[in-house]
Amino acid sequence: MPWLAISIQRLYRLFQPRYTLGVVGILFNEDNQVLLVEHAFHSVFAWGLPGGWVDGNEMPGRAVEREFREETGLDVAASYPVDVWGNRYWRNHVDLAFLVVLKKPAPTELVLSGELIAYRWADLTDLPPLSPAQHRVIALAQNFPDPKTYRRRIKEGRL
Repeated sequence: MPWLAISIQRLYRLFQPRYTLGVVGILFNEDNQVLLVEHAFHSVFAWGLPGGWVDGNEMPGRAVEREFREETGLDVAASYPVDVWGNRYWRNHVDLAFLVVLKKPAPTELVLSGELIAYRWADLTDLPPLSPAQHRVIALAQNFPDPKTYRRRIKEGRL
């Protein structure tokens, strides 16, 4: 009877809502500046956090790591999710923000993908126009514990 359970599950899934998922990553440097990129194809808010779409069968944390590599050449690790939000203009779309850390030191200059025009390390008091959601997740990420300290505390059994 396993075929019956599988058939029922497949039939049930046909009628479930489908969503697209986007990810962005928040990366701070030693001076507490956030990495922002200028997107070639974003007409309303050109500046924003690196990120993109989650591919089919891809986990969101891996997607933000892939997007960072593709867009900036940086090798990052997704630490933990900061926030999730919907978009009033795109039905059935959800965005997820991750705090990310560098796996190895960043090069002096980043190599950007063709979909990006520029990048900058921005002081939190001097951000360019960003979407309200991206302003919010940057502010939220400032209050998260340092990912390296957090992981060390877990290993030490202090959390």
